[in-house]
Amino acid sequence: KYNITATFFCIGEKAESNPELLLQIKNAGHLIGNHTFTHSKWFDFFSSKKMIEEFDKTNNSIYKITGNMPVYFRPPYGVSNPTIKSALKKFNFVTIGWSLRSLDTVIKSKEKVLNRLLKRVKSGDIILFHDIVPNSPEIMDEFIATIIRKGFKIVSLDHLLNQKHI
Repeated sequence: KYNITATFFCIGEKAESNPELLLQIKNAGHLIGNHTFTHSKWFDFFSSKKMIEEFDKTNNSIYKITGNMPVYFRPPYGVSNPTIKSALKKFNFVTIGWSLRSLDTVIKSKEKVLNRLLKRVKSGDIILFHDIVPNSPEIMDEFIATIIRKGFKIVSLDHLLNQKHI
């Protein structure tokens, strides 16, 4: 609708069970990143070997479906630790966090999420949204329209980071 792209950090098991959606994301020109295979709440306590398996399985799932190997990685819950850092050495990921969290999984009111974001958004922000939130489409639509009206330009993550990846 707004001719913009996003980066979708995908959970491998969800990608495998929704290959058509993953292809739709890719074909629309969006970037797809690795967000582990299970997004386990215990991920931070996994061994380095188990983390590597999660990264590999997700990479392989995404590659098998899209033909593209993920370049970007977002740790579950945005948390990193020495074990994750060690496991990531095997990969050539660019690890991505966020600078502005929507809190869309915590705040249930669309208006409160929008007000929170619109008060805080600044140039260069990487904004975290989740696809599991029922009112996400309406939040995104209103947020994007509003920030474009305010003069912001929305760019892809690789553009923001001055990187070119296939």
